[in-house]
Amino acid sequence: MSNDNNSGMLSRIECQAMKGLAMLSIMLHNLCHLMPTGRGTNEFFYDSRCAGNLWDYLQHIDGNWFLVFGSFFGQFGVQVFLFLSAYGLVKKYEQGPGLGVGRREFVSEHYWKLFRLMIIGLVVAIFLGELMKRDGGWFLNNCLGMEGFKMHFMSRPEYWFPQVFMITNLLPYPDVNIWPGPYWFLGIMVQLYIVYRLFLHTSAAAPRWRGWLPVAVFLVVTLLPQYLVPHTGDAITYMRYNFLIAGVPFAAGLLAGRYVRGPVVTGKAALAAVFAVSTAAFVAMQFDFTLWLWCPLPFVAAVASAVRLCGERLMRPMVWVGAVSSCLFIVHPIVRIFFFTWDWLPASTHYLYLVLAVYAAVSILAAVGYRKLIAYLPSPKKVTQYR
Repeated sequence: MSNDNNSGMLSRIECQAMKGLAMLSIMLHNLCHLMPTGRGTNEFFYDSRCAGNLWDYLQHIDGNWFLVFGSFFGQFGVQVFLFLSAYGLVKKYEQGPGLGVGRREFVSEHYWKLFRLMIIGLVVAIFLGELMKRDGGWFLNNCLGMEGFKMHFMSRPEYWFPQVFMITNLLPYPDVNIWPGPYWFLGIMVQLYIVYRLFLHTSAAAPRWRGWLPVAVFLVVTLLPQYLVPHTGDAITYMRYNFLIAGVPFAAGLLAGRYVRGPVVTGKAALAAVFAVSTAAFVAMQFDFTLWLWCPLPFVAAVASAVRLCGERLMRPMVWVGAVSSCLFIVHPIVRIFFFTWDWLPASTHYLYLVLAVYAAVSILAAVGYRKLIAYLPSPKKVTQYR
């Protein structure tokens, strides 16, 4: 397989494939955890009972294993995106065509890029939310079968209006103020773009300490507050709905982009060993709070080694999904709205897998259409045009 970015740890194709795999992981998690087979998971807080449930299931794995593991672990695809975002920023703005881009241009271009990506999807989600509220919930109950759906903010602009500007994360109790769900991640990316450009960005002309010391400070700033508050509750949840959740993977992406030259591991046997060890370490780290904060590292390593193990032919579908991953991120929560209820499903694993397959297929097709739709929207000025 050709490497079109020989100076780095990952090629562009490998990064795209990792994006595709991570996006599928996120998309499947966001439905799996709502299924009857869904389990509680540690994402925005750490509850030892969730770890206990995982341990119990590992001792009694059944035919629902794909659905259960999707519920337990699928959300870690977000950590892969955070790693790749940092890695890509280094390659473009410290070593590539984005050299010399000013702070204002950088933040503005990335903000409007995210806004352009999100706005049509958000309007559709708000429209569906309003439709669900009308006629005493007739549409909710008869068309979607979503009786008891509690998203109280759908008809309250003070809740969805901040999402237009991607600042929902800053509201009190962001976990109940998000619609249609995963769009909170866009707010985190806005925060990270600002933090990166103001504090973490460096250049070849800068002192060597600029490459690692701000990253070390960033790690302390993002991890220490999580150690100092209860592992469950509103405080840590609020932190992890903001950029503090990104400390480990984002720092790792920055350091990998700056200091790792060429693939770390080559050869199928070595890659298989890395995948096995990383997967085992990732699962083992779920049972301790401190280790859990660092578990994105082996997860990213497992995904990277899995992509390399696939080879060029098997990688193509993941690369294709990676190319539409941003649009898939926007549309899959909207598609998911129609799958919130399971009352109409027979109590059979086969039907749950069928629903998951239909949900994935419809989401991917919708993402392709959405990409064509937003192509008609004005694009922000490319930062590579500056200087």
